[in-house]
Amino acid sequence: MSAIVHDRYRTSLIPSEYDSQLGSLRLINGLLARMGTPNSIDPDIVVIGPEASTLSDGKTTRLVGTNITGTAITFERVGTGVPFVFPAGEAFDLPCLKNSSEWTVKRTDGVDDLVSLPFLRYTMV
Repeated sequence: MSAIVHDRYRTSLIPSEYDSQLGSLRLINGLLARMGTPNSIDPDIVVIGPEASTLSDGKTTRLVGTNITGTAITFERVGTGVPFVFPAGEAFDLPCLKNSSEWTVKRTDGVDDLVSLPFLRYTMV
C-alpha cells in the first residue's frame, strides 16, 4: 500500500506531510517548466510607501516574488485602475507585456513607513 501512495505522490505536485520539502521543490519545478526557460532572471528591490511607485524600467516578461514587507501591498497595471492586493506573506507572479514599468506598487494600508520589496524580473525573448 505504501508503495502505491509513494508512486502516486511521485507524479504529483502536491506536497505530502511526509516529505513537504520534496513536494515544494516539485511544485516549483512544475511552475518553471510551464513558464519556459528564461533568457535572464534579475533580482530587484523596490522601496514602497502609501503613494503608487512605478517599477523601474527593465525588459521583463514576469514579476515574481513573495510579499515579505509585513503589510499588504497593491500592484496595479499602469492605466487600468484595477488593483491586485497581496497580503503579507503571499506570493505574486505578474505578467508584463514588455517592461516592468507597466506596474505600480504601494502599501495598501496607506501608512507612511517605507518598506522594501525584493522581487525577480523573469525575462524571455
